Amino acid sequence: MNRLHTAAAIAAFLMLFPGLALGQLNPPAEEPDPAPRQQTRQRPPDQARRPQPAPAKPPVQKPSPPKPAERPTVDGGSVVSVKFFEGGQSGPALAQRSYRDAFSRNNTRFIHYEVTMEFPLNATRTRTIELQCVCVASDGREIFRLTLPCKVEQGYEVGIYSLGWGREKTGGWEPGSYTVKFYFSDREVASGSFRVY
Repeated sequence: MNRLHTAAAIAAFLMLFPGLALGQLNPPAEEPDPAPRQQTRQRPPDQARRPQPAPAKPPVQKPSPPKPAERPTVDGGSVVSVKFFEGGQSGPALAQRSYRDAFSRNNTRFIHYEVTMEFPLNATRTRTIELQCVCVASDGREIFRLTLPCKVEQGYEVGIYSLGWGREKTGGWEPGSYTVKFYFSDREVASGSFRVY
């Protein structure tokens, strides 16, 4: 009797819920996955916004300064400067000389050259040395060739010597460029240039 009641109860239940009898009941709907998050790549804290080092520049190499040219020796000394000035035949005293490298033809009589020589070890004896002076125009013409006697005094470190070429009246020099070269024992030891306009 109990079995009969149980079977009848099950049958009644299945009649009330036919979908269960046929296995058509849907399982409860699963919750949809949440919308996928946009993935962002994050740097570790120590790398965040760290400035990237600039590529190293190769070291700049400074050119070596040129070595000073050795001056040709003149019997233990050397010519350190050549200057030009205007004057009469004898030339003005050292303090009155006006040095230049350009001369007006209408105001020029003699053009003198002044040679300064140094003797680093001092002159050990008094003597006279001679420089050959040759003046050449820009077209190659030789204007003059003179011998400049240079008296070297014992104990002195510096000597200044001068000589000139021209005439007592102005206007003797032709406009142009000129170079004076100085020779000792057939070797060029110095030179200087000037122009006449």
